[in-house]
Amino acid sequence: MISIEPLSSHLGASVRGVDVSKPLDAATFGLVLKAIGDYGLLRFPGQTITPAQQRDFAAHFGHTQAIRGRLAIFTAPGVPEINILSNIKENGQPIGATDAGVIWHTDMVHNETPGFANVLYALKVPRRDGRVLGGTEFYNLQAAYEDLPDDIKARLTDAYGVYTGENYTSIERTPFPEYGTNSHKAHKKEPVRHRIIATHPISGRKTLYCDPGHVDYIEGLPPGERDEMLQYLLKHIMQPKFHFVYDWCEGDVMMWDNLRTVHHAVLDFGPEEHRLIWRCQVEGDKVFDAAFVRQALSQARAAA
Repeated sequence: MISIEPLSSHLGASVRGVDVSKPLDAATFGLVLKAIGDYGLLRFPGQTITPAQQRDFAAHFGHTQAIRGRLAIFTAPGVPEINILSNIKENGQPIGATDAGVIWHTDMVHNETPGFANVLYALKVPRRDGRVLGGTEFYNLQAAYEDLPDDIKARLTDAYGVYTGENYTSIERTPFPEYGTNSHKAHKKEPVRHRIIATHPISGRKTLYCDPGHVDYIEGLPPGERDEMLQYLLKHIMQPKFHFVYDWCEGDVMMWDNLRTVHHAVLDFGPEEHRLIWRCQVEGDKVFDAAFVRQALSQARAAA
């Protein structure tokens, strides 16, 4: 029996009764897909999986891309789609990326089709004096859209966010002081345009697709207004009422929707407080196929 219990008033749910190490039947897949559309973030507690099983679970929802760039050295042996996120060192060398995800962002915005989801698995979670460290924070872009004044919604109807990588490369990333400054710079990319007001392919609801870590400017507004509007939107998104923080537990598999959330990793733990998480990214090829989503949701209704 599958049970779904909300984690907060506006974002997230805990899903029990799904073993992510095994292939999902059509009914279970439909229920999970509907749940990610409804809640934006799903926690599957108490899981034990291998990197290949994590990739295969994620692949139900879309193409799982191999890790590229500077993070490609931190992947699971034989499973290049699984990125190792960790501050653990072995023989003096890091086994994973320490500072990945420390700025506010959503993933895969540079894809022509927006990226869909992240699937992460927690193996080690840092704690200090009984307090969980190394959480992941989120803001709810769907709730942020719904809270916009009507005149702002109207002005943004035909507006696009433009992503080139320039904004990201201007950020000096300075994580937890004991790790020192990481001056990693991303590479400038070919410009990609995404609607600022997007329709979610699963729920059909509107979302404010505006990534504070990557968007460079808004296209579709007069030049004198676009910078002012961008700053307004970023400030609007990051209000406490749209905020949610997730504290990890070993054995958690977490899946979140990049179309309706922005997130960042909290580096509040020291080098000897070990964190080990595996990450897999899911592209948007399947969820932007209306027939695929329609079939999956029909299976969810049949199973309900």
